[in-house]
Amino acid sequence: VDAAGVPMPARTGTGGGVVGAEASRCEKCYGSGFYGRLGVFEIMKMTDDLRKLTIGGVDAVTLAEAARAGGMRAMMDDAMDKVSRGMTTEAEALRVLR
Repeated sequence: VDAAGVPMPARTGTGGGVVGAEASRCEKCYGSGFYGRLGVFEIMKMTDDLRKLTIGGVDAVTLAEAARAGGMRAMMDDAMDKVSRGMTTEAEALRVLR
């Protein structure tokens, strides 16, 4: 179930096993155990405060800290949410994001 309460299908390995368990390794997934794609997102809503910081030329670290303080979720947070929902594995999320 997603944040809005809508049922979400579990992402499955090509052998039909839910990701998180050892997915089957077949030709369709090229031995990875994964088939298909799953987006991981980081969206920063531009607020007046962030706009002022951007115009003021602050460094990227300061801008990122202000964005997170304003509610932005980092890509890693979105990935770990998808891990907890059984949509992917922690190992796969870390492989892609590091």
